[in-house]
Amino acid sequence: MSQYEFLSLLLGSIAVGVSSVAYYYSRRAHALSKEANHIAREANKINTKGIETSVKIAHRQGVIDLSKAWEGTSMLSDPIIVPDLVKAVNALSETATAWNHDIIDRLIIIQLYYDSFCRIYEFIEAKREELVPTLSKNFRMLLSSDIQKSYYDMKKLYLSQVVQTKIL
Repeated sequence: MSQYEFLSLLLGSIAVGVSSVAYYYSRRAHALSKEANHIAREANKINTKGIETSVKIAHRQGVIDLSKAWEGTSMLSDPIIVPDLVKAVNALSETATAWNHDIIDRLIIIQLYYDSFCRIYEFIEAKREELVPTLSKNFRMLLSSDIQKSYYDMKKLYLSQVVQTKIL
Protein backbone atom coordinates (compact mmCIF):
# COMPACT_ATOMS: atom_id res chain seq x y z
CA MET A 1 0.00 0.00 0.00
CA SER A 2 1.41 3.26 -1.08
CA GLN A 3 1.61 6.37 0.95
CA TYR A 4 -1.17 8.02 -1.11
CA GLU A 5 -3.50 5.06 -0.72
CA PHE A 6 -2.92 5.08 3.02
CA LEU A 7 -3.64 8.82 3.24
CA SER A 8 -6.69 8.39 1.09
CA LEU A 9 -7.96 5.58 3.30
CA LEU A 10 -7.18 7.58 6.45
CA LEU A 11 -8.94 10.70 5.13
CA GLY A 12 -11.92 8.61 4.06
CA SER A 13 -12.15 7.08 7.53
CA ILE A 14 -11.91 10.51 9.15
CA ALA A 15 -14.59 11.81 6.78
CA VAL A 16 -16.89 8.93 7.71
CA GLY A 17 -16.24 9.60 11.40
CA VAL A 18 -16.87 13.32 11.02
CA SER A 19 -19.98 12.55 9.00
CA SER A 20 -21.24 10.22 11.75
CA VAL A 21 -20.62 12.85 14.41
CA ALA A 22 -22.30 15.50 12.26
CA TYR A 23 -25.27 13.20 11.69
CA TYR A 24 -25.56 12.54 15.45
CA TYR A 25 -25.47 16.25 16.28
CA SER A 26 -27.91 17.14 13.49
CA ARG A 27 -30.37 14.54 14.87
CA ARG A 28 -29.82 15.90 18.36
CA ALA A 29 -30.30 19.47 17.09
CA HIS A 30 -33.50 18.38 15.35
CA ALA A 31 -34.80 16.80 18.58
CA LEU A 32 -33.92 19.94 20.55
CA SER A 33 -35.58 22.08 17.90
CA LYS A 34 -38.79 20.03 18.18
CA GLU A 35 -38.66 20.33 21.97
CA ALA A 36 -38.09 24.09 21.75
CA ASN A 37 -41.00 24.37 19.31
CA HIS A 38 -43.24 22.47 21.75
CA ILE A 39 -42.17 24.72 24.63
CA ALA A 40 -42.82 27.80 22.47
CA ARG A 41 -46.35 26.56 21.67
CA GLU A 42 -47.05 25.98 25.37
CA ALA A 43 -45.70 29.42 26.21
CA ASN A 44 -47.93 30.89 23.49
CA LYS A 45 -50.98 29.19 25.04
CA ILE A 46 -50.09 30.61 28.44
CA ASN A 47 -49.51 34.05 26.90
CA THR A 48 -52.87 33.87 25.10
CA LYS A 49 -54.62 33.05 28.38
CA GLY A 50 -52.83 35.98 30.00
CA ILE A 51 -53.95 38.31 27.23
CA GLU A 52 -57.54 37.06 27.49
CA THR A 53 -57.45 37.68 31.24
CA SER A 54 -56.05 41.18 30.67
CA VAL A 55 -58.83 41.92 28.18
CA LYS A 56 -61.47 40.72 30.66
CA ILE A 57 -59.96 42.92 33.37
CA ALA A 58 -59.90 45.89 30.98
CA HIS A 59 -63.55 45.26 30.06
CA ARG A 60 -64.49 45.16 33.73
CA GLN A 61 -62.58 48.37 34.32
CA GLY A 62 -64.47 49.87 31.39
CA VAL A 63 -67.77 48.91 33.04
CA ILE A 64 -66.66 50.62 36.24
CA ASP A 65 -65.58 53.76 34.36
CA LEU A 66 -68.82 53.84 32.38
CA SER A 67 -70.92 53.41 35.50
CA LYS A 68 -69.16 56.48 36.93
CA ALA A 69 -70.13 58.44 33.81
CA TRP A 70 -73.77 57.47 34.30
CA GLU A 71 -73.71 58.07 38.05
CA GLY A 72 -76.06 60.91 38.93
CA THR A 73 -77.40 61.16 35.38
CA SER A 74 -81.11 61.71 35.49
CA MET A 75 -83.75 61.46 32.81
CA LEU A 76 -84.25 64.75 31.05
CA SER A 77 -87.50 66.64 31.05
CA ASP A 78 -88.81 70.13 30.43
CA PRO A 79 -87.75 72.65 31.54
CA ILE A 80 -84.19 71.70 30.61
CA ILE A 81 -81.59 71.95 33.34
CA VAL A 82 -78.42 72.57 31.34
CA PRO A 83 -75.91 70.90 33.73
CA ASP A 84 -78.09 67.76 33.72
CA LEU A 85 -78.22 67.90 29.92
CA VAL A 86 -74.43 68.23 29.66
CA LYS A 87 -73.92 65.30 32.07
CA ALA A 88 -76.38 63.17 30.10
CA VAL A 89 -74.69 63.98 26.78
CA ASN A 90 -71.30 63.13 28.30
CA ALA A 91 -72.71 59.76 29.46
CA LEU A 92 -74.06 59.16 25.93
CA SER A 93 -70.67 60.04 24.49
CA GLU A 94 -68.72 57.74 26.81
CA THR A 95 -71.18 54.92 26.17
CA ALA A 96 -70.89 55.47 22.41
CA THR A 97 -67.10 55.34 22.65
CA ALA A 98 -67.24 52.10 24.64
CA TRP A 99 -69.69 50.69 22.08
CA ASN A 100 -67.94 51.83 18.90
CA HIS A 101 -64.46 50.81 20.02
CA ASP A 102 -65.47 47.53 21.67
CA ILE A 103 -64.11 48.63 25.04
CA ILE A 104 -66.94 46.87 26.86
CA ASP A 105 -68.87 43.82 25.73
CA ARG A 106 -71.87 45.08 23.80
CA LEU A 107 -74.33 42.80 25.54
CA ILE A 108 -73.26 44.29 28.88
CA ILE A 109 -73.87 47.81 27.52
CA ILE A 110 -77.31 46.73 26.28
CA GLN A 111 -78.12 45.14 29.64
CA LEU A 112 -76.96 48.07 31.78
CA TYR A 113 -77.51 51.24 29.73
CA TYR A 114 -79.77 50.61 26.74
CA ASP A 115 -82.99 51.98 28.22
CA SER A 116 -81.42 55.13 29.67
CA PHE A 117 -79.30 55.71 26.56
CA CYS A 118 -82.33 55.46 24.26
CA ARG A 119 -84.60 57.61 26.42
CA ILE A 120 -82.05 60.42 26.62
CA TYR A 121 -81.14 60.13 22.93
CA GLU A 122 -84.78 60.20 21.85
CA PHE A 123 -85.56 63.14 24.16
CA ILE A 124 -82.72 65.17 22.61
CA GLU A 125 -83.62 64.00 19.08
CA ALA A 126 -87.22 65.16 19.54
CA LYS A 127 -85.92 68.67 20.30
CA ARG A 128 -83.29 68.64 17.54
CA GLU A 129 -84.19 72.05 16.07
CA GLU A 130 -84.72 73.87 19.37
CA LEU A 131 -81.97 75.94 20.94
CA VAL A 132 -80.42 74.73 24.17
CA PRO A 133 -80.80 77.41 26.83
CA THR A 134 -77.49 79.20 27.55
CA LEU A 135 -75.45 77.04 25.12
CA SER A 136 -76.16 78.91 21.87
CA LYS A 137 -76.60 75.70 19.87
CA ASN A 138 -79.45 73.47 18.95
CA PHE A 139 -80.05 70.04 20.43
CA ARG A 140 -79.08 68.31 17.16
CA MET A 141 -75.49 69.48 17.65
CA LEU A 142 -75.30 67.54 20.93
CA LEU A 143 -75.74 64.20 19.17
CA SER A 144 -72.35 63.47 17.59
CA SER A 145 -71.98 60.96 14.79
CA ASP A 146 -70.47 58.50 17.32
CA ILE A 147 -73.56 58.78 19.50
CA GLN A 148 -75.88 58.43 16.51
CA LYS A 149 -74.05 55.37 15.18
CA SER A 150 -74.05 53.61 18.53
CA TYR A 151 -77.75 54.42 19.03
CA TYR A 152 -78.74 52.76 15.75
CA ASP A 153 -76.39 49.81 16.31
CA MET A 154 -77.74 49.29 19.84
CA LYS A 155 -81.31 49.47 18.64
CA LYS A 156 -80.57 46.93 15.90
CA LEU A 157 -78.89 44.51 18.35
CA TYR A 158 -81.62 44.97 20.93
CA LEU A 159 -84.38 44.30 18.40
CA SER A 160 -82.54 41.27 17.00
CA GLN A 161 -82.89 39.66 20.43
CA VAL A 162 -86.69 39.79 20.25
CA VAL A 163 -87.96 36.28 19.65
CA GLN A 164 -90.79 35.79 17.19
CA THR A 165 -92.80 32.64 16.62
CA LYS A 166 -95.19 31.63 13.87
CA ILE A 167 -98.32 29.61 14.37
CA LEU A 168 -98.76 27.29 11.44
